[in-house]
Amino acid sequence: MSRRTWVCAAALLGAALALVLASCRHPVAPKAPLRVVRPVTLVLKDDAGAPVIGAPLILVSGIDSAGVAPARSGVTQSGGRAVFSLRSGPWSASTGPLTIAGERRVVGGTFLVAYSDRDTRDTVLVALSLASPSRASGIVTLEDGADPAGTSVTSPELPYVATTTGEQGQWALADLPPGTWHFSFKRFAYWPATRTVIVPPGGASATVPAFALVAQRAGGTPYVAAQGAQTRR
Repeated sequence: MSRRTWVCAAALLGAALALVLASCRHPVAPKAPLRVVRPVTLVLKDDAGAPVIGAPLILVSGIDSAGVAPARSGVTQSGGRAVFSLRSGPWSASTGPLTIAGERRVVGGTFLVAYSDRDTRDTVLVALSLASPSRASGIVTLEDGADPAGTSVTSPELPYVATTTGEQGQWALADLPPGTWHFSFKRFAYWPATRTVIVPPGGASATVPAFALVAQRAGGTPYVAAQGAQTRR
């Protein structure tokens, strides 16, 4: 082999070694998980384990900072099953009050459609159960002393839940499933607020600490309020 050939081979070897060392210093970032659409089967059963047929379910995901969330709906069929095609991410499933065997019951739960590193079609199975309806209440005033009546109170995860505040700013919501839910408080010309409330099981009530909405002013910033709720039976 000629001297020139040896020089070329050494140059190529050096370049390859440099590429290997560079890749070690700057490893390739792992592929991000895919946001996929997967089949999801929800199964609703009563206290005795029998399927509940004909229950209307509302599914919500993607709650944003404005408290808006797109919803899907369906009805349980044979075997208490309702089948959806859902994108990856957190979801909540609920239904308004039902009368089962003469008793008022509600349904509510959360689940995750997992992200994946491949385009999977594996079915996600979610079990739901009936619960006795619980309650939540509190007081919302206005920091400028204006009449607080008429402030809207909703839960983006429980679309059937809504009310407005009374003359003293008091509000109450019934027929809530137990679990952790977000409540949104909105009024024109005031910064909206959100509370994360743990609704207890067994028909108990959650009391949300009183707070005030702050008026929107030029150059102002949104009001960030303390969260939390107290439980009483």
